[in-house]
Amino acid sequence: MPYLFRNKGIIIITFIVVLLITGSAPVYAGSLVPAAEKKVINIPGGTAYIDGYSEFSWDLQEPVELVSKRLKASFKTMWNRNTLYLFAHVYDTEKNSNDTVEIFIGAYDTNAVEGNLHYKLNFDGRNVEGADYSVTALDDGYVVEAAVSMHKNAAPGEIISFDIRIVDADSESVISWNDPANMQAHNPNRLGLAILGRRYNVSCAMYGTPVIDGEKDEVWNKSVEFATNTWIKGIKGAAAKVKTLWDENNLYVYAQINGDLSGKSPENPWENDSVEIFIDQNNGKTEKYEPDDAQYRIDFKNVQSFGAGASAEKIKSAVKAVDNGYIVEAAIALDAIEPTHGTLIGFDFLVNDDRNGDGIIDSIVSWNDGTGEAYGNTSKFGILKLVNDDTVVFSDIYDVAWAERQIEFLASKGFLRAVSGKHFKPLDDITRADFLYFLINTLNLKADYYDNFSDVHEEDYYYEAVATAKKLGITSGIGENMFKPEECITRQEMMTFVVRALNAAGIVFEPADISIIEGYIDYRYISDYAAESVAILVREGLVQGSGNRLNPLHNLTRAEAAVLLYRIYTEILFR
Repeated sequence: MPYLFRNKGIIIITFIVVLLITGSAPVYAGSLVPAAEKKVINIPGGTAYIDGYSEFSWDLQEPVELVSKRLKASFKTMWNRNTLYLFAHVYDTEKNSNDTVEIFIGAYDTNAVEGNLHYKLNFDGRNVEGADYSVTALDDGYVVEAAVSMHKNAAPGEIISFDIRIVDADSESVISWNDPANMQAHNPNRLGLAILGRRYNVSCAMYGTPVIDGEKDEVWNKSVEFATNTWIKGIKGAAAKVKTLWDENNLYVYAQINGDLSGKSPENPWENDSVEIFIDQNNGKTEKYEPDDAQYRIDFKNVQSFGAGASAEKIKSAVKAVDNGYIVEAAIALDAIEPTHGTLIGFDFLVNDDRNGDGIIDSIVSWNDGTGEAYGNTSKFGILKLVNDDTVVFSDIYDVAWAERQIEFLASKGFLRAVSGKHFKPLDDITRADFLYFLINTLNLKADYYDNFSDVHEEDYYYEAVATAKKLGITSGIGENMFKPEECITRQEMMTFVVRALNAAGIVFEPADISIIEGYIDYRYISDYAAESVAILVREGLVQGSGNRLNPLHNLTRAEAAVLLYRIYTEILFR
């Protein structure tokens, strides 16, 4: 350890001496070019399904452009836990199997080249350890979508070293995001910096025009509700359930706030029970307000006050007192854009609570921003997508962008079913009955059945699916002719159902060696009856672990079920 300490000291002293004498940073060994000032990129949280398509989570971002005299590309990034996601578009009409998109992630010891992660993703799609990626050829080039492993599970606010390098094999042209000398593989100081941010909260605003009077018009029934649950001050207090609508002129907000209003005074509205609405019409995500950005405050007596960009001419509001709280309804002008289906706007909603009426705010909670800086920084806002009713399959899947396209695809085939109306409830645990309903529909399984489980009734929409599964031997229930259709299904139960259903569909897999799953730290929790089914699906790539875990006893969500069934449909049935 003393040797390491002395070594670090020598490095620091050398740098200072060179800087004082020459006025520039030292040249790293083997390099003819001094290290340039590091670029910084903010990487939002999020996940993606790796298939080469730009799903909603990618559409939320503006690409980073890379341009040189002979090469042009753009990229977007996200992260989740120990995974970094990349979506890169390379403009190249003469494609070569040796064209590459390279990702560099620095070691936590920034001076250690040996610890850097370097992923070289080739146009021909050859296997790369630690990377799951797809390459899609286009007329003007190709797209690389990738998920690569980072050093460890990360948390919002952490900073990692990062760079991306594009190599065109034919022209031998190279371009990087940070390092102009393209020497990242040899010099850890040539990586830029990436700040890992929070995932943006995302919802959709349905098309409709309500009357602003504090009453809940029928048009609000089709809107999507979301809640304020990001605490800026305190850990409990008044909070809100929020709905939004839009038309060609306005964004409409309907919020029900819970909280005691007794003894409050309307003086100094910023110190009273109030809500604040933040809008970034062009979703610029800028660190300072631009002309299209605004902050509106409405207190519990409908007294309005305004931050940057807002004025009384741009808002109409109504407030109604109700048991244990109040309702705020507002129309805010969208005067800096032409609202259309698919438009993304920055949005946040905040609740201030003066619980004891002493003129001091006791708690503050928002939808997205957790810093309290939304009054001057639009990068802290969440995102609303403006959508038309007739184009929406489900209105609540935009916050699970990694599953959105799969859910919509399966729904278009008639395989899935909403929980109610246009609500799919993607993050809810899926029931045993619903999973079989989805699975039997996806595989188009039929059977001449004569009975069913005693707790499955003819009027149940899943009656035929469960009866078919029983007849084909996909499930034998839980005993005593019971199925427990409304209970949640675990991941190991799901995997057993899937293998049996595929067998019934004529897709028979070779037996799997159980040792395939023994590398997962929780494989001992897999029941004997499910072990081979789990091993088969892992071997076939249909099921993947999470952080070296298979989580066999965890419940499956409706979104996870849709992604798995999409993979079965596209990769097994029609590959």
